[in-house]
Amino acid sequence: VGALDEKFFMYVEEVEFCYRVEQAGWQVAYVPITKIIHLAQKSGSQALARLSEYRGLIYFYQKHKPGWQLPILRVILKIGALLRLFVFGIIRNDQEMRKIYGQAFRIN
Repeated sequence: VGALDEKFFMYVEEVEFCYRVEQAGWQVAYVPITKIIHLAQKSGSQALARLSEYRGLIYFYQKHKPGWQLPILRVILKIGALLRLFVFGIIRNDQEMRKIYGQAFRIN
């Protein structure tokens, strides 16, 4: 099915890879005995993680899904960003999260 798509900076690349595996008629398996140690925030900031996930999902839909589904995804992502902005940014008064989800809301 080819290598990972380098246009995904971080996040969603494994989803896209597994999608291509399934489209090729193969199965994706979960192996629970495998362990990966992730050192928290060693690959990027919270902002980079959240925004990359939003951008990755949009690119995934542009690449693999029918055109009519992308506007629906954008609405869902915007609603999610607004809800998180409200919960984290306003209720919990977390300035960093307010900034991150404000940026996420503006992603096209």
